[in-house]
Amino acid sequence: MWMSAEKIFENRMRRALARQGYRLTKSRRRDPRAPDFGLYMILDPKRNMTACPPNGFALTLEEVERWVNSEGTARAENRELQRCRSGRDGAMRVKAIDMHVLEYLRDPGCARRPQDSLCADYRLLCSGSIYRRTMGEWYKSEGARFLLAPPLLLYAASRPFDEYPLELVLRLTVAQVEETQEGRFPGLMMPPVTIFHPDKEVAEDLAALLTVLCRRLITVMGKSTERLADYKYPEFDRIPLPVARSMRRVYWPPYPACVITGWDSQTVEDNNPPPKPVDPGTLTALLLGLPQVAHAESIVASARLYALALELIREQPDIAYQLLISSVETIANKVLARFQPDDDAKVEHQRAVLKLATELDLGEEIARKLALEACKTERWAKRKFKKFLTDNIDDSVWDKDDDLFRVPLEIMPRREDLKKTLGNIYDARSGATHWGRRFPLSASYSGGPTIPERLGMTWLSSDYSVVPPIAWFERVVNMALKMFWSAPSVP
Repeated sequence: MWMSAEKIFENRMRRALARQGYRLTKSRRRDPRAPDFGLYMILDPKRNMTACPPNGFALTLEEVERWVNSEGTARAENRELQRCRSGRDGAMRVKAIDMHVLEYLRDPGCARRPQDSLCADYRLLCSGSIYRRTMGEWYKSEGARFLLAPPLLLYAASRPFDEYPLELVLRLTVAQVEETQEGRFPGLMMPPVTIFHPDKEVAEDLAALLTVLCRRLITVMGKSTERLADYKYPEFDRIPLPVARSMRRVYWPPYPACVITGWDSQTVEDNNPPPKPVDPGTLTALLLGLPQVAHAESIVASARLYALALELIREQPDIAYQLLISSVETIANKVLARFQPDDDAKVEHQRAVLKLATELDLGEEIARKLALEACKTERWAKRKFKKFLTDNIDDSVWDKDDDLFRVPLEIMPRREDLKKTLGNIYDARSGATHWGRRFPLSASYSGGPTIPERLGMTWLSSDYSVVPPIAWFERVVNMALKMFWSAPSVP
């Protein structure tokens, strides 16, 4: 008997769920106009309850597959890492870790443990307009306000839509966790345990990850409402929270417009970030797929540093430059943990040892072996930094204009000097960190309609490109992080 591809896919999901102890049911609606027509629900026969979603038939087969994969991954990690185990009240009990966002992305609807979940609305600020890619005039479309696809929800709340900064609403549901504090605690029988909902941590990390993906500064203002799964607040569906004094407003102050007057015309130039269209499906797929990506924790840690750098890029460019470099090092040292240059490069790196051994008449072969031996304790941090960036950027850095920070072509590094320029950047960071030296003045330009006089004089000199403007380096870092995250070769 011939079966359609959809039926084969459905049977495969049924078998996969059965192996995990669940059952797949399909809505019996025959009316195509019914809201649950053709949709599915996952049941838990052992507990005689709905496993996902909690509100009836609402899943497509693709969403069922995603749930199956996240459930299997979570179980495997529980066995392998032995860090998640059931607490006395059923809450997830973990050692003190800092990656709650990955647990959230594995189960964004909290379908596996809805009984102790917390649903919260957070207000975010975006320095620039982002909108769902759509036909026609986006700022008049209500549908363009939904920036992520189910099961994630990010909504543009500003009215008018193109208001600056753009106010966003992020809704998330997180499970309760228990964190066991690591270390020694004299006088206590066991380490202290903290029980809480990590909604704030998840919201901040999601804002950082979205800052990387959208390349617009997105910050968390605060929580506006919340709802506990086991408690219904009287008269309100959600608990309203105070916002007048609790909101943290961090965004790039808007630049004034420039009026350019010609002989027979006059134009107005906007110096703020232009509106940016986003694809909700792509963004959601990258976020939900992050827990399965190799080095996912390093990506989150790098995104945190990158987002903080964007907060400071205008007011404190030296600190922002160091944060961007640290963002790259955080992931490069993990991804390239086993990196080793070739023997010739190692010998050149220990040229002083080679020269001394040669002067002592130890012979060329022994001198070379001594140079190689001296490299065994070398971590190659600078080379990893340069290799990660050069491996994860493409020609658009040179061939396409930047849509965020407008850097004049005259002050950008030359393509053939990329590795040398990255080395200069790393050396400048080392001088600032270990010797308290300031970054060169050329590094401080972060875009905008005006260029300070001293900075302009620096660019007139012959060595203006020793350390390029932070506006250029930020683009390189952002591209490298996004390309590594979305690369198909990453498991």
